Amino acid sequence: KKHGAVGRGPFGQLTMMGLLQMISLGERLKEELEHSHDDNYVDESHPFVNRGKLFTPNKPLHPSRVKVMSTDFPRTVQSVQALLTGLFPDAAKLENTPIEIDLQQTNSYFIPDPQPRQYKQQLALERHLSNRPHLREKEVKLRKLAHRVTDALEGHLGDDAKGVSFGIGEEKDDSLVNKRQPLAWAQLAEILVCLHSRELLPSVLSKEDVQ
Repeated sequence: KKHGAVGRGPFGQLTMMGLLQMISLGERLKEELEHSHDDNYVDESHPFVNRGKLFTPNKPLHPSRVKVMSTDFPRTVQSVQALLTGLFPDAAKLENTPIEIDLQQTNSYFIPDPQPRQYKQQLALERHLSNRPHLREKEVKLRKLAHRVTDALEGHLGDDAKGVSFGIGEEKDDSLVNKRQPLAWAQLAEILVCLHSRELLPSVLSKEDVQ
């Protein structure tokens, strides 16, 4: 059984903006990790060896010195592929040096909320934490907003947005199964931020609703 956070349809894919952001992140990582050939990386006055850089001209950043691991979610694989594009912009020149992405059994220790939970104690702790008075009070306070936002997004979302449940409190009360429920706040937050960044918010929603 796939984890609920895998998503379906567009909710399981990386957006073009996300792709470009991950490439940019890879480029920044390259700058932070590697000395350029013009750098004087031998600086005895600096508190860190090689001025804190992991890679030097004598030991350059290379695929053979990098181990890559990811969950098997499509969007996380796409994310790490984009990051590697920024990290190794000249990868085409590196003949016979493939960069493997390890997906084997990574979900079991990369995902903090495996489905089903690996330990009953974790589930019990999550339920205890999610039922703390201040969280319950906030949930009640924001319930009308959650319904209003879900209704406003109805025409913008397909069926792929429904039935996705993950994180603390994902196990729903059986008494609510047949009742109309708003989308989870984890979903609403991501959707609203995405629409807001592209100036595509439904007219009935405001920037204050996003915040």
